[in-house]
Parts: sequence; structure tokens; C-alpha cells
Amino acid sequence: MPHGRIIFQSLRDAPLGNPNSIKKYWELYSMDVDGSNVTRITRNLYWEHQPDISPDGNKIVFAIHYNPSIDTKETDSGWEIAVMDIDGTNLTRLTSNDKLDACPHWNHDGTKIVYVSDTYGNFSCFDIYIMDPNGENVTKLTNAGIGEFYADPSFSFSDGKSKILYIHSKGYTSNWDIYMMNEDGSDQHLILSTNNKYLAYHDPMFSPDDSAIVFSAKLNENGNHGIPIYKIFTARVDGSNIRQITDNDDESDVVPQYSPDGGKIVYFTWKWNGVVFERKIRIINIEGTNERIISSFSPEEMPSWYPRYIRIEKPVEKHLYIADREIIRLLKNTVIIGKITIKADAYDENGVEKVEFYIDDELKNTDYIMPYSWLWDEFAFGMHEIKVIAYDNEGNADTDEMEVAIFNF
Repeated sequence: MPHGRIIFQSLRDAPLGNPNSIKKYWELYSMDVDGSNVTRITRNLYWEHQPDISPDGNKIVFAIHYNPSIDTKETDSGWEIAVMDIDGTNLTRLTSNDKLDACPHWNHDGTKIVYVSDTYGNFSCFDIYIMDPNGENVTKLTNAGIGEFYADPSFSFSDGKSKILYIHSKGYTSNWDIYMMNEDGSDQHLILSTNNKYLAYHDPMFSPDDSAIVFSAKLNENGNHGIPIYKIFTARVDGSNIRQITDNDDESDVVPQYSPDGGKIVYFTWKWNGVVFERKIRIINIEGTNERIISSFSPEEMPSWYPRYIRIEKPVEKHLYIADREIIRLLKNTVIIGKITIKADAYDENGVEKVEFYIDDELKNTDYIMPYSWLWDEFAFGMHEIKVIAYDNEGNADTDEMEVAIFNF
């Protein structure tokens, strides 16, 4: 059974014979790491781009163009940042302007989103911003001058003071270097600079333990059929010990990301098949071994991993339940009258071994098979804590908990 799941964008359901409107048929999908169990997430006439899943697995943030034409590019105005639930519902626009807003990523606990914006609306410079998940408290972290561009930001994963990786160029050049800064924009410092071998860097991201970075580097400006050749590399977080991961060939490998366990890298590849460029998603071990194509269709791109998570699905916070049935949403607290089936959802790329159910830190049940649930039907009165703990097959654990008021006699 495959362990791990990927979110990505694809044109696999675009109607044939409609090239003038093809970009509005880019939709978001998910699939297992072996390419199986493909599930469509969005169904609209927008262009969803660059998806990233929140650490708790509940939300997706992405760039969106609401009215794309055949000529719309990733660097055009009209791009906004939006979020939606993991199943594609409740799409909410976070930015609203005539600029370009793109490249969104969550921080480690889902309380901030970092992104890029065209500061003056005329593509003379790009800056990096952060905001709350509801679009409030927008803060500009960089101060680009004319012809200066900050792009491709991503947060570190560890608790504590977060770091942000990004790329930077100046003077309208394509010499993109990798930099790092604190989450408040302070301590901006160079990690990797371009040279005769590495002509540009793109898409830097931290490893799950923040000890390393992965990125794509341009090695050839004019590769096969006119596209630049990019390859995937890793390095220590200080830029030392650079290692090439993907092979030297006429393919271009871009947008890499570590798996949650740090053992694999997902990315997509541009490859000339003799007629057109194929864009397919691949996975490779961090040692550079066992590269495999997981896309069954082209074009598919912009892959990102589902995170590890454990969450209580039932009861839902701030709802009233009577006799195991959800009745109505409340202004505060979760209230339960009678028995209730506690349900949990858990995911880990290494597989979930078991889920434990606790009431006030007392173990009540252990479930080894999805869907994970336990019927709480014993005398209880007043405020109590529900806690669920999920264990993966390597012994790692994660927890979710909730305070409820219950009246069951």
C-alpha cells in the first residue's frame, strides 16, 4: 500500500478542441505517491496554481486567476491569493487588487501565509509579504527598489522563530540568488550566489528538520528545443555541501519539495517528446535513486505533499449534539447531550499504525483500522477533554484535543 499523497494541478479534464480557453480548465487534484487514487478537488473555470496544504491538513492556499485567457502568464496581473477547505469547498479570496499576488506558502503552525506581490502594480519590482490565514494583518517584509525582485518564499518547519527562504535578483537580471531571513524580515543574508555553473536558483524549500534545503538550479540557458535546463539539488541550510539529485539530461526538473519524512523529493519535469513538451510529476529518493514518474497524464505540475496530521472530525467545535446527531452551530463551546461517536482522521506518509482515544488523559480505546472512531457512552457531566493520539509505523506520534461540555446520564 503506498504511503504519501500529493496535491497538484492538471488539465486532465479539460475539454478537447477548445485551445482558446484551455487555461481556465487547470484544476487541483490529489493522488497517492504511486500515481493511483486520483481525486479531483476543484470544479470551476478559474486557474488554480501553486497549491500548498496547511499543516493540519484542513486548508489549501493557492494562487488563483479568475479570468484567464490563452495568453495569461504566471507573471501577469490578475493573480490573487485564496484559500479553501481541503475538499475544495468554501473558496475564499484573501487578496483583491490589480497587481500580481502569487507563490503562497503556510508557516509551520498555519498561522501565517507568505507570498509575493507586485509592489507598485507595474512589474518594476516584487516584494515578499506575510498575512494571517484570513487575509488580515498584511506585513511587507522586503523593500525592493526599481528592477529588484524578491520571489519564491517558503517558511521553515520547526517551532520557534521561523525562517524564510527566498530568491533575489537586482538590476532586471536573471541572476537569482538564494537568501534567508527571519519571519519579521530581519537578518536578510545570502545562502547561495549564482556563478558560471549555477546560472540561477529557484524554488528553495527547507527539509522537515530545517537542516537542509532543496532547490532547482539553471545549468544551461538554451537547452533542448529552447528551454533552459534546470536540475534538482540539495545543500545544507548554510549553502554548503551542494549535491545534484536529478541526472544530467535534456529534461528540466523544477519546483522540488521534501516529503514530510525527508526521505523523498517531489517535482515536475519538462521533457520534449518529439512533438510537444510533456510536463509530468516525478518522485525521487533524496540520495538521487529510484526516480519514477507518477503522472499518468500531461500536463501536470506544481506538486506539493499532504502533511502528517491527526484531527478530531466529530464532534465539531462550537456545535450542539444530541443523541449522537449534530443539531446546530453554537457561538462558543461544544455541547453534547447523550452519547457521541468520536471520529478522528489521521494521515502519515509512513502509514498510521493506530489511533488512541482519551477522555481527561485516560485511555478509552485504540483503533487500528480506518475510519478511526469510538463510541463515548458512559456517565459524564460538565467539562471534559477529548484527546486523540495517532502513531505512525515508525513510532512517531501527533495529538489533537478538544474541550467539550457533556451531559450523559
